[in-house]
Amino acid sequence: MNKAQAYLRHQDSYVLVERHAPLVKRIAQHLLARLPSSVLLDDLIQAGMIGLLEASRNFDGSKGASFETYAGIRIRGAMLDEILARFFHQGFDVRASLASTAGAAWAG
Repeated sequence: MNKAQAYLRHQDSYVLVERHAPLVKRIAQHLLARLPSSVLLDDLIQAGMIGLLEASRNFDGSKGASFETYAGIRIRGAMLDEILARFFHQGFDVRASLASTAGAAWAG
């Protein structure tokens, strides 16, 4: 990849992130309603933005899925990974505390 192609790819990623940032907040609010009260909206948004950035870098439009569909999966996964990592770090029994909420949140 030459410098011009790299620059254009970077610009495309920036546009995708900017255009789909509201999706992060929407998914975070949807998950927050199904999670324990100790989970903060800002934490979900932060993890979701990381998921969106990764999605913008790794998206391959030739696979047939729309970017919004792909990004939504990556955003939700990043949020759930962050929650599970935090509970694991704090020593909670994740299966007991998230058995019903994580399953419902994952199903979207």
